[in-house]
Amino acid sequence: MADERVKSTKVEFKGKLHWELIFDFNHIEKDATAEREKTEKIRELYTVRTVVETVDETAKTKTNTDNVSFSLGATTKLLSASIGSSFENSEKVCSFMSKHMQETKNHEREWEVEEKYKLRANTRLALYQIYFMAPGVVYPGALVNDKQDDKDVHIFIDVQTIELIRDLQVRYGNNPSDASEENWVQEINKQNDVNSGDLNKGFGGKYTWLVPEYTTNVKDAATSFTIYVQSQAKQHWDDIAKGTGGDFRYVKPIKNQRT
Repeated sequence: MADERVKSTKVEFKGKLHWELIFDFNHIEKDATAEREKTEKIRELYTVRTVVETVDETAKTKTNTDNVSFSLGATTKLLSASIGSSFENSEKVCSFMSKHMQETKNHEREWEVEEKYKLRANTRLALYQIYFMAPGVVYPGALVNDKQDDKDVHIFIDVQTIELIRDLQVRYGNNPSDASEENWVQEINKQNDVNSGDLNKGFGGKYTWLVPEYTTNVKDAATSFTIYVQSQAKQHWDDIAKGTGGDFRYVKPIKNQRT
């Protein structure tokens, strides 16, 4: 069953189209035709950290209609890119970014293309490579003759908040039907053998379940849990061995103090 808490929203990712001069040959006042060869260097780039930081910063200042909180410290996952403003090569840019979002690896590539050009008498030839450029992203487009000023464009990035476990709530019951409707921590005796959510099964005592409590803020998240076993009851702590007649057992989260 899908977790209904997990939601995503589209966040605007701003970039620009840039016309980069790669070839300029002046053949004005020349009577004869001429041939020229040019080795063009083409590049593409995707830097994971820069893209993630840019999207997170935008997301955290955005009020969205999906009620997804991107508060300071939230952990997010980039899912895919889609066209915002249609522009030169926009579909390929989105495919390129979506692919590297899934791979979550930095990518940098440069290659050379050799071209031959024939210039007629009394002409001038200039060629420009159109690039999509944004924080952490460079992607090549068409090769054109006419230069334009940089053009602001944008795409949308589908962003999902990652929910982390903050704490485990202890829930009691008098019979199995009292189990929480929420997902609970399950005991596994063998590989892929889910035995029961009741921690006290086979030991008597209260039916007891541990229900995760989630957060999107990494500072509030638990890195592990410790079980305290002691002979004396701890006020305001919930005993996971309640009614079994043995020592008191408490489960408490440990958090990363360096975050």
